[in-house]
Amino acid sequence: LRAALDALRAAASTVARAKAAAGLPVDEATYVDAFNPNLMEVLFQWANGAKFVDLTKLTDAFEGTLIRVIRRLDELLRQLGSAAFAIGDFELKAKFDDASTRIKRGVVFAASLYL
Repeated sequence: LRAALDALRAAASTVARAKAAAGLPVDEATYVDAFNPNLMEVLFQWANGAKFVDLTKLTDAFEGTLIRVIRRLDELLRQLGSAAFAIGDFELKAKFDDASTRIKRGVVFAASLYL
């Protein structure tokens, strides 16, 4: 996951420089540091089929926080898939759809936690 984080930070740095070039107020270091990698491993394990109870052992975050983060990630993946479709990149859309399918399971997406 280190390589993925490094790539994300490089992209964030590029975005920050573009914002600055466009005259928008941005501090590059603050912008890049805003990308918090604390739950990367947890989300990676969930996408690879780990049980929810195992996720709670990887972090001290509350269960509700994990559920909210995974649901927000699913929403982001769906929006990125729609954007990829709009620009005609169907291969990229398929990747986003696959990622969404991999995380959309279990108690995280139960209609109600009061079963």
